[in-house]
Amino acid sequence: MDWYLYVLLSIKILFLLLFLKNKFHSTPESKKRLDLVERIFILLLCVLMISLFRPGKGNVCVEKETKLFLFMFAVLTAIHTISDFIV
Repeated sequence: MDWYLYVLLSIKILFLLLFLKNKFHSTPESKKRLDLVERIFILLLCVLMISLFRPGKGNVCVEKETKLFLFMFAVLTAIHTISDFIV
């Protein structure tokens, strides 16, 4: 599961880098790339949540790295959402 979290974090960091690049040098292709990376991230995050919180799994205790990564994803996604309103 740890490798999956690192993949998710890498994709989100890639998204933020592409977002910054797109702010200064925007092309239709870069916007498509940015949208694709965002959709991949959201899809993978949904898969993580389904895996963690699926019905019938019993009590779920999220701790250590998983808790930290979910917190970081929430912060990064909040920054992204706020930046959409500012731009």
